[in-house]
Amino acid sequence: RNPAATDVHQSQFSAVGYPFSFKFVMAPLVDGLYIARIGRRETWLLPLQLLTAAMLAYLAGSVGPMLEASPPEVGTLTLLLFVLVAATALGDIATDAWAATRLNDSRASVCQSVGLTLGMTGSTSIFFLLLGRGLADVQTLIYSFSVLGFAVLAAFVVGMSAGPRSKVSDAMGGDADEEAEEEAGVWEVLLRVTRLVRDCRNV
Repeated sequence: RNPAATDVHQSQFSAVGYPFSFKFVMAPLVDGLYIARIGRRETWLLPLQLLTAAMLAYLAGSVGPMLEASPPEVGTLTLLLFVLVAATALGDIATDAWAATRLNDSRASVCQSVGLTLGMTGSTSIFFLLLGRGLADVQTLIYSFSVLGFAVLAAFVVGMSAGPRSKVSDAMGGDADEEAEEEAGVWEVLLRVTRLVRDCRNV
């Protein structure tokens, strides 16, 4: 709604969603690069969750002035959101892999379905309802996501302190023994993906 915004600004902003289109390129990196002492998935989950929550906290106080400036600071905002979306895409890869080793298929699918439904409903329908009634704004929504991000980070840290073979993981039907998982580096993962595509009869 900024009258100083142009088509160029809109085209720049469209680059924000690109990282999710390249998850297939980032996945071997997430799977092959890690610190064994921290954990194969936790190496990525913890710093990415911290980065995401911190960036949301920063954007909660700065996104308004950036959009209201004349001309709007679309370049800076696009760069910040691009990094945020890239961190989210990497975190999505690591979270899926983490869930695959900790939860059985039925519980993993339930968690994903419930999480996606709650997230989409809260950030669209409920948010616009509150926005229309003057009870919330964009800054409040972003700040709320930041608080939730720090809460999730705290939950991960508490879960790690309980050990990789926690009772929670066993009760949920998952296999918490990640050491049994075959070790593979980045190049080995890439080679496996290449062979899988090459040997696929439908390609």
